[in-house]
Amino acid sequence: MTGFPVLREPAAAPPQGFQWKWAILTIPLVMAVTAVCIMATGIVLAVLGHNLEDPGTQTIVGTIVLLISMVLGGMTAGWLSPGRTILEPGVGIAAALIGFNVLNGQTGNLLLGWILPFVLAAGGARIGEWLQGHFAQSRR
Repeated sequence: MTGFPVLREPAAAPPQGFQWKWAILTIPLVMAVTAVCIMATGIVLAVLGHNLEDPGTQTIVGTIVLLISMVLGGMTAGWLSPGRTILEPGVGIAAALIGFNVLNGQTGNLLLGWILPFVLAAGGARIGEWLQGHFAQSRR
C-alpha cells in the first residue's frame, strides 16, 4: 500500500451517570445465580449426606447462598455493563428487597434491611468492573 492514512472511528464513550437499566437487570441476574447456587448446594449437601429436610440446615444454607448470590449477581452486572456500573446493582437489589418486604407486610426491617444487600451487590459490581478492565487490557 502507498502511504494513505487509515482513519478509524473513535470508540464510543461508555455511558456516564446512573443507569437504571443495570439496576433493573441485576435483579434477574441475582435470581438466576441464586437458583444455580441453590441447586449446586443441594446436590453437594445430598452427596455429603446432610439432612436437607432439617429447617435449620435450610435456613443456614439458604442465607449463605443468598449472600453469595448477591455478590456474584452484582459482579456479573459490573462485568457485563459498559462503563462504571457499581451503584446500580446495589440499588437494584436493595429496591427489590424493600419492595418484597412491603408486599409481604414486613416493614419492620425497612430502615436497615437494605444495607447489607446494597453493600454486597455494589462490592460484587466493583469486582466485576475490575474484571472487565483486566480482561480488556489483556486483549490489547
